Amino acid sequence: MNDLTQRRIKFYDENYDMVLRHLDDKSKIKIPALKNGECRFCKKSSPDVKFSKEAHAFPELIGNKILISSDECNDCNNLFSETIEDNLAKFLGVQRTIAFTKGKGGVPSYKSPDKQTRWDVGKDGKVAISSVVGDETVTLDQENKKLTIKTIRQPHIRRSAYKCFVKMALSVMEESDFANMTETIGWLLSREDNIQANFFIALHTFISGESGFKNITFALFRRKAHVQNVPQYSFFIAWGKFTYQIFLPFAEGDKDLLGKTITMEYFPNVFDGVNDQSKVAYTKIDMSSNEIIRGDTNTITYSFEEVTETKIQ
Repeated sequence: MNDLTQRRIKFYDENYDMVLRHLDDKSKIKIPALKNGECRFCKKSSPDVKFSKEAHAFPELIGNKILISSDECNDCNNLFSETIEDNLAKFLGVQRTIAFTKGKGGVPSYKSPDKQTRWDVGKDGKVAISSVVGDETVTLDQENKKLTIKTIRQPHIRRSAYKCFVKMALSVMEESDFANMTETIGWLLSREDNIQANFFIALHTFISGESGFKNITFALFRRKAHVQNVPQYSFFIAWGKFTYQIFLPFAEGDKDLLGKTITMEYFPNVFDGVNDQSKVAYTKIDMSSNEIIRGDTNTITYSFEEVTETKIQ
């Protein structure tokens, strides 16, 4: 374990209490309702709202098939599906293909906007990347043994994608913590978001090589009682070769932090330094924009051992 990883572990040990879970269960897990018969988000109850739909605490688009909410009404479920989940899917783009993430229709393929490059995962788990000769989307550097693929995300709103991570955190939060999130929930449920702010930051890691998370892993961090200079809540989620960590905005305990500069650490990736083949890249992503972003690029780089020529039959 290197010094940087030790520093990051110490930071979270000193500042936060953590609940960590791996979703390696075979059967479905139902999160208990905060209040029976009442939606945890809009606070409406039957007969004003219905609870007939199976509501996933984390969207299926990141591979969640088993963690189910007991208290998310149909209206909120529809709202989240139409808005924030759609934007998260478009923001992640090819990452869902790389991570072999099975959504409702299996592992999604990636197609470049100009249809010159395609990335597919077969039923046998084999990856096929095809690109027209001369197209600069795929670059093969045989000297340095690197394959670089520059993909373009579909038009999306980054802040809405950030909201989707916040919704995941709220879905697994206990009642004692949920009481601190009144303003957060109001922001989450609003279809309009004109707040001018630049604190919607995601800390992201990508694992190259063969290592990766076999199941969804998530953690909810709660600031310790004696600590004042870090956000009250943080949420971490990992699947495949990716991790994302966000900070829950508008928490009751963060009002004294407004206008102050805060220094945070990445929650360390468990695969960092495990072996020479698995490299972890740490990236800070600004997800504050509430405008539709077009032509947003996402560059993925792989290392390889050798290149062999194969004739297509």
